[in-house]
Amino acid sequence: MTDPPQLRVVVTGELDVLSAPGLRGAVARRSAEGCSSVVLDLDGVTFIDCTGLSALLACQQEVAASGGTFSVAALSAAVTRVIELTGTTGRFDTMTLESA
Repeated sequence: MTDPPQLRVVVTGELDVLSAPGLRGAVARRSAEGCSSVVLDLDGVTFIDCTGLSALLACQQEVAASGGTFSVAALSAAVTRVIELTGTTGRFDTMTLESA
């Protein structure tokens, strides 16, 4: 028996109105292809706006709707700040990179 497909995405730079649609599209495609586990490594994110946060939430919903699991790992200071300020801390399963 083989393990279900997994996806680990390393996100770097700005997660904003320009880059968020690409992330959403990539996760949606892999989810539709049967990817059961998605982990986003956000350590390299230097800036995130409301569109980036919306993309994270949309990715989470997309994966959950297909019965998969979605986690974020290694939150950068920029991501941590936006998640804390918006009160969405509890919305994400977080993990360490060692367990990802």
